[in-house]
Amino acid sequence: MRQLGNAKRPVLAGLRICGVAILLLVTGCSATWQPVPQILAGRSWTIDTADGWMRLATPNYEMLSQDGPYLQYVFIQELPLANGLRGSRQRLNVTMLPHEAAEVITDTMLSDQRIRMFKLIRNEPAVVGGKMGFRLVYTYLDDQGVEMKCDYYGVILSKTFFNVRYTAAERYYFDKDFNLFEKMTASLRFSDG
Repeated sequence: MRQLGNAKRPVLAGLRICGVAILLLVTGCSATWQPVPQILAGRSWTIDTADGWMRLATPNYEMLSQDGPYLQYVFIQELPLANGLRGSRQRLNVTMLPHEAAEVITDTMLSDQRIRMFKLIRNEPAVVGGKMGFRLVYTYLDDQGVEMKCDYYGVILSKTFFNVRYTAAERYYFDKDFNLFEKMTASLRFSDG
């Protein structure tokens, strides 16, 4: 039994090396990966981060990862309600209740061609940065057939839809950093509604 555990180490080390290589390849785009600050701030939010993670900041979202975005990442996004959702005719609006917004997001994922074998595990109300929102937990297969698991928090603010989610390969990586993600989401605060 001990040998089996040792046999997994080269595989996990190889995956980690691949993840770092992918991080380096992604740096060819206009945004670059940089060490994440202890407190990350957006237009109307702040969140505590984890040591040793890297950050890809773009005008539309923040992505954080430790082992590479194809293995695990935290995605933080604030979308103007007026813009609608990519790939969907449905729209979120400020009068929606959290469970109604969760249904729109779930329907959008079900229609997304990149999300195969979508399986909703949990859909429940949640406090997100001190505001009533929702939490979705789901799995899907990525383009390479790897089963990914996602813990997704969303909340409608006065003019935007804020979401933060942790996505990782379900095998090994999801559990590895899930507690860090819970600490991050617990630290989330909004400066205005």
